[in-house]
Amino acid sequence: MNKPEITPPRFSTTAATAPKRANNELARHVQDERRNRHVGFMREALARKRAQVRHHPGAGRTADEGMQSLPSDARTVDVDPREIGRVSQFVKDGQARRDGG
Repeated sequence: MNKPEITPPRFSTTAATAPKRANNELARHVQDERRNRHVGFMREALARKRAQVRHHPGAGRTADEGMQSLPSDARTVDVDPREIGRVSQFVKDGQARRDGG
């Protein structure tokens, strides 16, 4: 003979879930309040940012305004091209002597 299964009355499960439902509802309200407060802070920050004067420094000297060339501080030495050729030939001759040619 099979005994019929005994199920707990529905009242006890409903009573057990009532505090959980209440806690979830309370948590939802707290979360909504926190979100609304945070949104308010963000709106205030955005308003402060939009109220600021934009800082765009000038570009300085640009080609549009006609740049002026700056003189170089490097010393300019004019070398006689014959001197360059003489040194090159001297090095070439020395290398040939060392090679035995």
